[in-house]
Amino acid sequence: MVKIGTRFDLEAGAGAVVPMSTPKITKTFNRRLFAQRAASAAALILLPPTDLAAEQKLDSELDQKPDDLSAADWEVVRARHQNLLRMYGDRLSADEKRRSLHVLITNQRMLTSIRSFAVQNNDPSACTLRVVL
Repeated sequence: MVKIGTRFDLEAGAGAVVPMSTPKITKTFNRRLFAQRAASAAALILLPPTDLAAEQKLDSELDQKPDDLSAADWEVVRARHQNLLRMYGDRLSADEKRRSLHVLITNQRMLTSIRSFAVQNNDPSACTLRVVL
């Protein structure tokens, strides 16, 4: 039984009691320390794991320009991806970041094909149906 005003010293042995005024640093075990360590362990378990290999793979994919995109289109894709990572990067996993890059590349390819079609100011809208009799 430990008296009030003393602490149990693990190094001194099973029955040793050390007064609280002892300046020697000892390995103590108390409820506060137990609670702190239990909370720390629980927090570490709840944190999502980081996948460093997937992050490095994403960086290597970002360095490789697809063959069918021009340099200007690739810069647009990179700028949009960097903006997406700036806004939502902490919420996305490595797979979601990689998927967003592929979606941006696909969208840029579609926009490139649409922009290549020449349109004049006096051309009618493509959304209207013209019935010719």
